[in-house]
Amino acid sequence: MLFGKESNMIVIKLDDGENLHSGIEQALGQNMVKSGIILGGVGMLADFKLGYYDGKEYITQEFKEPHELLTLQGSVAHGGQGKILLHVHCTVANRAQQVFGGHLISGTVRYANEIFVLRLVDIELGRRKNERTGLMELEIHKTSDIKLHSTAARHRHGSLELDLD
Repeated sequence: MLFGKESNMIVIKLDDGENLHSGIEQALGQNMVKSGIILGGVGMLADFKLGYYDGKEYITQEFKEPHELLTLQGSVAHGGQGKILLHVHCTVANRAQQVFGGHLISGTVRYANEIFVLRLVDIELGRRKNERTGLMELEIHKTSDIKLHSTAARHRHGSLELDLD
């Protein structure tokens, strides 16, 4: 695994055989990311499981053969005690270019994956079980008020650019 950070963007490269969820969690943990948005991901997956929630439970389908990872998106929420909770959806295509998608329950990287995560600073995401639906639903909390300091603002090409770190 490799990862890099620029401002609030984390770029993660996972290698062949790595667990996708564990790799993302490890990279985000090392970068102190508790809340974020998985903006995208590409590569290949093998030995993965997709789910479809029918209102009562997840109907799952397992795929053993490698599939092209076309899209990856989701959210990163804190689970308390330093635990990171990922909610990830994806679309994949097989050799015949048939496309499948859904909730990515588990997956193993085949060859490599490139994943892009935006770290949230002023919003903290969490999850709490909804007793009616049985789902771990998103909670959104404001962590602080955005304050503009003269040292945080700079003028560039006629527009105001803010550094909110």
